[in-house]
Amino acid sequence: MSLYYMRDDHSFVGLPDHVDGAMMRLRQEFSDGCTYGMCCTKLGPMRNKNEHARGDWAEFAPRARAWLVKALEPSEADVEYASWMARLIDSAPIAKGGAS
Repeated sequence: MSLYYMRDDHSFVGLPDHVDGAMMRLRQEFSDGCTYGMCCTKLGPMRNKNEHARGDWAEFAPRARAWLVKALEPSEADVEYASWMARLIDSAPIAKGGAS
């Protein structure tokens, strides 16, 4: 898991790797009283850019959604790796017959 919500007490909960699921989890954290945490990740372009909750869901939700969208965008390295893997797979010889 690459996305997290750091709660008020500095404990962490993982967030799903899709925006709607992560937003549902964040809403649950607010319902549970963890309203001053922050969204964070150690990967990609958002690794040093956290989104802080300040106790107000209506104010936090649109900022959190925008942060999640950006955090879940594939990085240039991800795109390059996927392209490299596709070329590698396409160039692999296809075995004749089945396994013995």
